[in-house]
Amino acid sequence: MRWESVIKVGSDVVEKYGFGWLLKQVAKNPGIYVIPAPFAVIEKVLRSYEIAQNGSPKAGVDMASEAISELSRVFESAPERPEVVVSISKIYEMAAVIGERVDRLLAETLRVVEEYYADLIKANANGVLVVRIVDIGVVAVKKEGGVAPVYDTSYQNIREWASRLNAHTAIVPVICPFDADGRPLVPDDGWADSIAVIIASSLGLNDVTVLTAEPQITAAEARIINGASVIRKLSYAEAMEIAAFYPSLIGKDALVLAEEHGISIRFRAAGGEGSVISGERSVSTQVIKSVAAKRSLGIITVKGRDMVGLLPRLMSELIGAGVRLSTLTLSTSGTEVSLVLPRDNINTCRKLVEFKFMGKGVDDYKVVKDVCAISVIGEGMRGTPGIASRLFTSVAKKGINIIMIMQGSSELNIGFIVDDRSCEDAIRAVYEEFLSTAG
Repeated sequence: MRWESVIKVGSDVVEKYGFGWLLKQVAKNPGIYVIPAPFAVIEKVLRSYEIAQNGSPKAGVDMASEAISELSRVFESAPERPEVVVSISKIYEMAAVIGERVDRLLAETLRVVEEYYADLIKANANGVLVVRIVDIGVVAVKKEGGVAPVYDTSYQNIREWASRLNAHTAIVPVICPFDADGRPLVPDDGWADSIAVIIASSLGLNDVTVLTAEPQITAAEARIINGASVIRKLSYAEAMEIAAFYPSLIGKDALVLAEEHGISIRFRAAGGEGSVISGERSVSTQVIKSVAAKRSLGIITVKGRDMVGLLPRLMSELIGAGVRLSTLTLSTSGTEVSLVLPRDNINTCRKLVEFKFMGKGVDDYKVVKDVCAISVIGEGMRGTPGIASRLFTSVAKKGINIIMIMQGSSELNIGFIVDDRSCEDAIRAVYEEFLSTAG
């Protein structure tokens, strides 16, 4: 049968409107609905595992139980599954004994939650087909720092699954990926987005609809810029740059897959159509389309005679320690590298530098906490002179000190670092310079 559409449901939809509202949309608009669990629930599960691995399995289980209860409250009918908490309790006892993160145990925890999530949807789906990705045959593999879909295998498995069905609608609950042997893996941000794109491509569709409570992508955060202009069209490249700052918008891996296979991403809400991401380059009258910010960051500047030679080993150690690097800059002399990373990774990075590198290639280091990274993004920047000058002048006029300048790896992004307390004022200054007349 011919499937007409693939709809990825944002977790904010289920949290805001409830599953009953979503079912009405499913009844009116047949298709394959990819539905991740509510973001707040998964965040609580992840925190609960961390508590357990740090030696408090009972406290971890208590938090996981709260997360399960929050998940069940989304639905009108919630079958009791005491074995869910029992299974998590056994996993957390093992995690506490090991005392460090083991992806296999964390992934198994997420698998248990996903099974319960699928049961909840089945109990409330009014006969609509509910199928998990492990049963469809979407396969993933571990990669450095996360997971990646095995596209060719998944493509064939999805086509075979779809050819056997006699249904107009299916619901696909998504929490974790699975390898070729059906073992769960720890997901990256945006895993459900990747699933939606893979399914659409496998079924020969040209787009994916993202059903969300807020379908419009704005040029700046609405809470900072009242009445921020709406971005109607984004290229894949622009969307990737913005997604680096706001991972909840859409997963970067999904955007890579969408570009490779020509899948447009269309945002939609109950009130109508929203922004569109596609291969069409749309340069507006403003050379800048978005000013984006990432907060709660810190900088560690490491000094040594040959940081160029030391950098690969330093990066390997940081990745192994689970440090999530946002960006880095290397001085022209090659004797100084500044690492920009989440504030909660600062202590891990500092200890690693002290114990493994001080006196062994590193002579000194310094830490700057509580900074904010801001970037301007837009296809119109390609080949347009004077953007950097206007950008930095607009910030300087407000008396804001720029701690560090970043140049993105593409022509679509110029960024800088300021003290976190100046973040919102800097965003307003940049918006006023480049976007205040956007329509």
